[in-house]
Amino acid sequence: MSAQDPHEEEALGKIYDSRLARRLLTYLKPYKGRVIAALILTVLSGVFVLAQPLLVLRLLDHAIPNRDEQQIAWICVAFMALMILEYISQYTYILLVNATGQKAMYDLRVELFQHLQQLSLSFFDKNPVGRLMTRVTGDIEVLNELFSNGVTIIIGALFMLVGILAILFWLNVKMTLLALCILPPILLVTRYFRVWSREGFRAVRTRIARLNAYLQENVAGLQTVQVFVREDRNLDKYKELNKDHYDANIQTIVAFSIFFPAVEIISSLAIGMMLWYGGAQVFHATVTLGVLVSFIQYLLKFFQPLRELSAQYG
Repeated sequence: MSAQDPHEEEALGKIYDSRLARRLLTYLKPYKGRVIAALILTVLSGVFVLAQPLLVLRLLDHAIPNRDEQQIAWICVAFMALMILEYISQYTYILLVNATGQKAMYDLRVELFQHLQQLSLSFFDKNPVGRLMTRVTGDIEVLNELFSNGVTIIIGALFMLVGILAILFWLNVKMTLLALCILPPILLVTRYFRVWSREGFRAVRTRIARLNAYLQENVAGLQTVQVFVREDRNLDKYKELNKDHYDANIQTIVAFSIFFPAVEIISSLAIGMMLWYGGAQVFHATVTLGVLVSFIQYLLKFFQPLRELSAQYG
């Protein structure tokens, strides 16, 4: 019998393993067409989003000053059409990626179950059933985020960031360079969030496995527990494991509760700075009102993919 506590989780390995990630993504190969369609949809959705502030620019700087009612009407119709197309593309994308993720998880569960049936009895002597159940159910469920959104969200967010930056530079180079001053603090916050949240997630995984292993062992050996009158001692041990699991979850909650408000504060400071600087430029007639309003709209949209990438990176 090993001296190691049977409820102690094995090492989880590296935080990020590129070989393992590539191996997991092979489960999406049978659904390559669906993945490509999802990528096309996320890019189309980005195009529809990027086009909307340009219509506002046209409306404020051309249609309204020229009192062109026909152009105003066409801009309003085009804006509503873009919003409808954005909704349709996002709706289809969500259905497609989640259905694809579930199919990939189905394949992985079947393969894992077949693999478990071929393992030797000595393997099950060394590994508590509760821990194995966590691997087959809980850990695979966690992979749903990778299968459903991981790749497409990263590509879509990068497309949005590049597109928004290109348009911002086209609108006003000085204002864009000033707005980019927010990136260093956001990157710093993201770095600390990444370390903190990953430690929390790893702790949650190991502690739920210990909790399930201990629970399974006690249920399976309940008669023995009662014979030796160990109910109170086992309950104390279970409470201890449960408290460890609770603390690990709180750590991840605290990480998210600090990260997202911090990004919001930085974003708000950037918007305030742009309103102050851009408002002065409008007052001196070096920037039009349409450019300022469109710039602020693009800057607001810039933070959404930035948050998504930060969350995926974490």
